[in-house]
Amino acid sequence: MTDGLTGLLNRRAFDAALAAELERCHAVDGGLSLLLVDVDHFKASNDSYGHTAGDGCLKQVAGAVRAIARRLGDCAARYGGEEMAVILPQASREVALLIAHELRNRVLELDIVHPTSGKGLLTVSIGVATLCAESIAAPSSEFVTRADEALYCAKASGRDAVCYWDAAQLKLDDVRNWTKAS
Repeated sequence: MTDGLTGLLNRRAFDAALAAELERCHAVDGGLSLLLVDVDHFKASNDSYGHTAGDGCLKQVAGAVRAIARRLGDCAARYGGEEMAVILPQASREVALLIAHELRNRVLELDIVHPTSGKGLLTVSIGVATLCAESIAAPSSEFVTRADEALYCAKASGRDAVCYWDAAQLKLDDVRNWTKAS
């Protein structure tokens, strides 16, 4: 149930936890948010510095992911490769966005050199999806797809960004409005 490299939940445990949270939220009419996190330009870093250094980077990012999944019921997992996920029970979109930006800032504060990124530091892109009580009946695969669409929006916007899924459209959450103080 645990990923051997990062110490986070593995993909099988993530799938089970997400299904259980969707069921629980449907039963109690609660909301649910999901963050999908991708380490930006990870392959280039891995190719430049080697897999051992890449593994070290993933461990550090996993530590940041674990640190923001601190509320009761939050689940942090390695989704696959350099992607991680955080399940946030009873978290509104606003709360999920605050947590996503906190994670983005924590990764920047790790100060991991990454010359092939635009900033010279390792960064992450994060997709956020939130289901409200009325939409909880959506299957977990659809929920993950929504977060994945938001993640690709963040990557398409230049990376080191947070984007959220909205029923009307994908929206970039402007990172300039989320400083360390917020």
